[in-house]
Amino acid sequence: MVFTSLSSVRAHHKRGAVDWSIVRHMAPGMILGTLGGSLVAGFIPNDGLKWFFVVYAYAAGLQMFFGAKPTSTREMPTVAGQWGAGGLIGMISSWVGIGGGSMSVPFMAWCNVPVHTAIATSAALGWPIAVSGALGYVFSGWQVSGLPWGAVGFIYLLTMLTLMVMTVLMAPHGARMAHRLPVAQLKKGFALLMVVLATQMLLSLLRG
Repeated sequence: MVFTSLSSVRAHHKRGAVDWSIVRHMAPGMILGTLGGSLVAGFIPNDGLKWFFVVYAYAAGLQMFFGAKPTSTREMPTVAGQWGAGGLIGMISSWVGIGGGSMSVPFMAWCNVPVHTAIATSAALGWPIAVSGALGYVFSGWQVSGLPWGAVGFIYLLTMLTLMVMTVLMAPHGARMAHRLPVAQLKKGFALLMVVLATQMLLSLLRG
């Protein structure tokens, strides 16, 4: 996510789609929430995190698919409100291993930020979440025994490097597609992805 978000936001920024004022207001809370959540995650049982992800992913997917439209007068909250929202999004993101887009995009859309702008701004917010979350998982897993070779804390470097190469290459293409697709298709596609991920995790839990 550290490397993917940089590649993605660069592509979105070229199109002038990132609202940097929102980034400045939400990022500090996200950094604190993600760092705190990742430090606490080391004390949460593995199955507990999986069940949390299943419930969260189903809820987020259904909300995006059937989401009600906000009132036309709704706006982004004050700076303090954006700090608070960023902190909550960051904490939950650190527990479910996401960049926060599945929460920050619906949150901004609910505040009448255009969806394409919300997606681009969420990509920019992914970087502080990724950096603070990565550092938190390094620290929380530093003294844990039995981790595989190539792990630094809870971060497995071999997998990270493999994913980094592929996601950095594909992120600009995804950004271009996001600006070409209609809003309704973007929402439904994202919702279906969340439901598929939740179902896969649920089946793994039920198999034991």
